[in-house]
Amino acid sequence: MSAPSPYRIVDEPSPGALVRAVVSPLWPLFALLFAGAWVALPWFVLNAFALGSATRARETFLAAAGLAGSLALAALVLGLDARGAMPAGASDYVRMLVVAWHLLVGFGLYVLQARGFRVYTQLGGPARSGFWIVLLTTVVKARVLAGSPLWTLSLS
Repeated sequence: MSAPSPYRIVDEPSPGALVRAVVSPLWPLFALLFAGAWVALPWFVLNAFALGSATRARETFLAAAGLAGSLALAALVLGLDARGAMPAGASDYVRMLVVAWHLLVGFGLYVLQARGFRVYTQLGGPARSGFWIVLLTTVVKARVLAGSPLWTLSLS
């Protein structure tokens, strides 16, 4: 008779080697709001793997789709603006589509990760604060995003 396989709850996080990097998903969401998608989307993915989230594949896909959608929206907005296809003064309002996209994706990632994080902390898992990362990336945001308008708009 073979030994029984260990019992595992599917929703229970199974933290890996990156367990020291686990933060509340609120910190990557704050990073999205203050520093931009360039830091928040990779941080959500890192946190998903560090947490051992049961939905980490979905979270990774959503972050990748968020980046792809952001680039596509930014290219569309900049293309319309370059061709003069928007009424005068509408450019800033249309650029808000990219911001709205970032917020939609960021909130979706937060919701997916929050449940696993709650279970992780209820089981006694330690979590770090992401305050200093949010502060540092907010300060260096202008330098990182300097460059092409596509880069700046899609990742800010």
